[in-house]
Amino acid sequence: NAERVCVDGKPGSEASKNLRKGLATVLAVYRNVAVDSYYGSFAQVIHYPISVTSWAAPHPTDEGFREAFSQDVNGGSIYTPGMTPQERYDAAKNAALGYFQAAGYTVKDGKLTAAPKGAKLGYEVLIGAGGTGGHPTFMALTLARAALREIGMELVVTDLSQFSQLTSAVNTGKAELFSMAWKADADPDLYQVYHSEGASNSCGIEDADLDKMILLARQSSDRGYRKLLYRRTENNLPLSDRQSGSFRIPSQGNSPDALRTESHSPGYFVYRSSSAETVPRFLLISSSH
Repeated sequence: NAERVCVDGKPGSEASKNLRKGLATVLAVYRNVAVDSYYGSFAQVIHYPISVTSWAAPHPTDEGFREAFSQDVNGGSIYTPGMTPQERYDAAKNAALGYFQAAGYTVKDGKLTAAPKGAKLGYEVLIGAGGTGGHPTFMALTLARAALREIGMELVVTDLSQFSQLTSAVNTGKAELFSMAWKADADPDLYQVYHSEGASNSCGIEDADLDKMILLARQSSDRGYRKLLYRRTENNLPLSDRQSGSFRIPSQGNSPDALRTESHSPGYFVYRSSSAETVPRFLLISSSH
């Protein structure tokens, strides 16, 4: 919730966005290990809000493709080819420090020592993992918690036993960060999650141009035209204010034929505005099947 994770009560400011990007950078780097541990070969991390099983999915060979939250505060690449997992984790922490410092935090000897006005040295993320950690995002959150603690930021991971507790906190605006899910088909339809009147638009996105592109894509049967519109749609999502994630998971048994597509978000940053700056980066996970 951008209104609760911000600097000086200004959720749309550059400082606030840098605060949230610092958190997102560390959350993002632990997706691979968490998904591999939970699903093995049945799921993989992606970086855009369309399953890799879809004809509309962006691919690493596409022009402009970039890993989610892989740039530092100066626009440089955080990661380089051949990095080990530990080197990526360390690089993510260093990049997060840069974002936090740009947000106005005081940094001394590689740790945060003071927060700017309206911000904190700790935030809470809610997840509905049954109170037992039974959720693919739970591991990513706990690993991110340990990493953020090393640089002076406390991430409190609250595992709720009842899903109603999570939805209540989200719907009333009390949640700072949260993880939720929704179903999506291989033939993409972004209406439910990203249209201003979408039933699952928990982000509170309200953007007339975005709505128009989503509706145009729904009305056409030309895949080339729809794919172009979806890329434009992705580039107009206010990802500086939210992250989402999706991955395919087994609905029953381990057969690839029994998979359903769901979207899981390691944390939304909700900012209800039609003029939010847009950043086309995502925290995403999807299946290779």
